Order: sequence, then C-alpha cells, then structure tokens
Amino acid sequence: MSTSRYAATAVLVAALVPALAGCGNFITTEIVGMVGVTADAEGRPVVIVAPCGAAIDRVHVVELLDRSKVSEQETNPVLLELARPSALTGSTTLDLAAPGEWTPQGAFDPAAQAAVVIGAASSTKDQSATPVQVTTAQYADLDASHVRVREDEVWTRADFDALACRRDAWPTVTRS
Repeated sequence: MSTSRYAATAVLVAALVPALAGCGNFITTEIVGMVGVTADAEGRPVVIVAPCGAAIDRVHVVELLDRSKVSEQETNPVLLELARPSALTGSTTLDLAAPGEWTPQGAFDPAAQAAVVIGAASSTKDQSATPVQVTTAQYADLDASHVRVREDEVWTRADFDALACRRDAWPTVTRS
C-alpha cells in the first residue's frame, strides 16, 4: 500500500470514528419549563405545567417499574397520555382524574403504582418540560402551598411560580 493510501485511510478513520461514536447520542430536545404536582384549593392532587413559552400540548404519566423485579429490556409503560387540540404556552393546572379539554388515552390510578413520572411535551416541536417523579405516598400527601418537582424536591408554590421558567435560578440538587 502506498504512503498516500495510508494517509487517505488514516484521514477517513480519523473522520469517521468521532462521527460514529456520537451516533444515537445526539439529543436535540429543547428542555423548557417544568412540571410539578400540587393540590388544588380542595386538596385534590393536580399537575401544574409551566411551559415557559414552549408549545406544550401533551402530558404523559409513565409508571416507574421496580428494576429489581423486571428485566433490563422492559420499558416503563405509559399509563396515561393527554392531548390538547391546541398548544398552551402559559402555566396551567390539570386534574388527571378530570382533564377537561385534554383528551385522555389510557388511565392513571395513583394508588396502583409505586412511582410515576409526569412529563409534558410538544407534539409539533422538539420541546419538553422538566418532568416530576412522584411516589404513591407523595402523591397522596400534597397541599396547595407546595409543589413537588423533579425527583425528590418540594418547593413552595410561590417559588414554583417565580422559578419554574428561570432554570438558571433553580436550586442545586444535592444527594447524600
């Protein structure tokens, strides 16, 4: 093989390796806003979606399977998907048991799962809000002055309203 052929092969390999290494890892979804779980004035659990300008028209509830009891290949099932005829861009609350103008597909019984993730997204744009993870016990222990967010955090409702659209101001999550 000639030197120029070695050089051409080396250049081709040098160009392909980084390109192939990233295959499947390129994520383009814009994360905008936040989803939380709180209670309405009557104490009923409600989801609060702060889309922060994103075109949110879908809310989904996904069961978190106990990974010690299922195979690695088994995916967390979508229990409930709610769709709106038009996207919302301002904050809204949503009662999963009585979704109003949202069209449900599937069903969600908070007592039937150990934990769920509730998220919101756009069906027309590559946008999604930061989801909330909540256990059955946490879902049953909500009040109107607090909002459960992300994985294991509770913010005051005033903090949620002030910070949900200001990602740079979100408190840092610390785990022990």
